[in-house]
Formats: sequence, C-alpha cells, structure tokens
Amino acid sequence: IKETTDINQYASLSFSNYYWHDNGVAIKIDNFTMCDKMKLPIYLRRTEEMKTTLHYPPKLIVRPSVVRSCGVHYILNWSNNLFQQYSVNEKIATIHHYRKGHGGHHYKSSTHNTIMERYGRQSLKEIEKVMCSNLSDYKDIQTV
Repeated sequence: IKETTDINQYASLSFSNYYWHDNGVAIKIDNFTMCDKMKLPIYLRRTEEMKTTLHYPPKLIVRPSVVRSCGVHYILNWSNNLFQQYSVNEKIATIHHYRKGHGGHHYKSSTHNTIMERYGRQSLKEIEKVMCSNLSDYKDIQTV
C-alpha cells in the first residue's frame, strides 16, 4: 500500500470480509503433541474460507490519534484534514472472521485455505509455553 498511496492522509483503512468456517479439516502440525490444557486454536481449525454474496460494511483499522468517534463499521467523526478511509484491495489484504455455522449467509465462493500452516508450529509453541508450564514461572504476566 505504501508504494502506491500516502496512507497518512486517511483516518482508517477498510478491508473486505472473509468468513472462516469449520469444514472438519484442521491444519495438521506434524511432530507436535499438545498438553492436556491445550486446544487447537480456532485459526487452525477453521479452514473453509468463504466470501459472502451480500455487501457487508467493511472492517476498519483506525488511527486513534485522528479519530474522534467511531462505530463498529464506520468512523463517525475524524480530523477534518484527512479522508475518512482508504479501501484496501482484497488482493493485498482482508479481514478474517472465524464463525460457527454459516449463520444463514449466502456465499459466492468456498475455498479450503491452509495459509495458517506457516504460522501454526510457532503459534502452538507459544501457547504451550503458557498453557503447559507452571504459571509461577511467568511472574511478569498479570491476570485480571
């Protein structure tokens, strides 16, 4: 984006939505055994990528320093010298929603996507550090 657009002139970036559903085919991480407290994270279980046929409002990443108020999908008030949002081409990036069931939505495409395989092993190792270790080893972690 930075090569083609000065994103500093926008109050937010807007992204298309893709929904991810559980199609029963989880990403497999070879030679990794999870402890009893661990569950496979949702982003490794839901591998059915679907684009809805309906037009939904975009998801936003806002610049808090210039946005005065916003709702879930829209900026309501922002700095006057900026454009409201820059729509990111979905070939560059999308926002992913992990959903149970299909929620009555109609989809125009469905793809088995394993993009998260590249992050799975490291992600599980980090989860394992917290879930399978003695939490007293993590003195810096504050629980709420």
